[in-house]
Amino acid sequence: ALDHRHAYVKRNALLAIFCIYKIHPTLIPDAVELVSEFLRKETDAACRRNAFIMLTECSSSVAAAHLSEFLDDVLS
Repeated sequence: ALDHRHAYVKRNALLAIFCIYKIHPTLIPDAVELVSEFLRKETDAACRRNAFIMLTECSSSVAAAHLSEFLDDVLS
């Protein structure tokens, strides 16, 4: 679902991954890596926001790395 053509599907898929990972991280053990890779490729702002929220809650070091990588985009 993270490669679906409609942004609303991707936004909801990210929230579903986030909720599942927070409660049962063993069900999606590679969730942080999946979302991190998704964040590198995605252009939709709402999808990127949901991905970043998930990363800040589940892996602050990965979120910080993405923030430093995309700092110019954030400032503009």
